Amino acid sequence: MCVLYLFVVTIAFRLSRAHIRTAAFLTRLFLASLPVAVALYLLTPGDLGFLPPSLVEPRVIEISFFLFLYSSLFFGGILQVYGLTDRGFSLRISIDITNRRMAA
Repeated sequence: MCVLYLFVVTIAFRLSRAHIRTAAFLTRLFLASLPVAVALYLLTPGDLGFLPPSLVEPRVIEISFFLFLYSSLFFGGILQVYGLTDRGFSLRISIDITNRRMAA
């Protein structure tokens, strides 16, 4: 779902000619993608067609864990990276600091 989300965001930014408030746009898109993610998850069989019943958890636990992971990846990764790249100079500074630390 995160890969699909990144693809949609990249296309939206490429097609947009006006300045978009990045964090607000990303958060609104994330909130809009949650029902789609849950629907796709519910369409997938719980045992994936090959898992034994002993490895299948109740759907409520699975969906909760999925939403936790998806939210963590969004708020802890995607939103942070786009925030850095929105200010490209800050990203360049971060890359230079990392390269300097590795060289030392």
